[in-house]
Parts: sequence; C-alpha cells; structure tokens
Amino acid sequence: TNIRLNEHDNIFEIGSGKGHFTLELVQRCTFVTAIEIDHKLCKTTENKLVDHDNFQVLNKDILQFKFPKNQSYKIFGNIP
Repeated sequence: TNIRLNEHDNIFEIGSGKGHFTLELVQRCTFVTAIEIDHKLCKTTENKLVDHDNFQVLNKDILQFKFPKNQSYKIFGNIP
C-alpha cells in the first residue's frame, strides 16, 4: 500500500532497522517516532540521524507500544 507523506505528518515507524527509511522520513515529515526492539539498531538509527532533531528512537517491542489516542499520525513499516 502507498503512503502519502508531507511536511505536516507525524510518523510512527515500526522497526527502524539501520535507519535507512527513517532518514527519508525525517527529511519529509514533521516528526518521526521510530520503534525498534533491537538496542544496537536503535543506536545505529540515532547515529544516522545525528544531523536531525525531529525524531525519537524508542527501544520497545511494538506489540507492547501504546499509540496515542488524540493525535493525528501515520504508521510506516517495512517489515521483512
């Protein structure tokens, strides 16, 4: 499925991996919350995004994550 992104979007990314897509998302959107279960991959993503400030990387299991109820957002994932 296609996702239309714009500079006003807040994105929740499921599984940032090494941050390749995360980098593209932070360049196109207002804010990105990357949720990654692997601690090492969280650090890799943070290092890749060092020049940006419109993101956070959460070291969490997506199955335990509580999405906000009163906020507009889009969900992005590229699950292998």
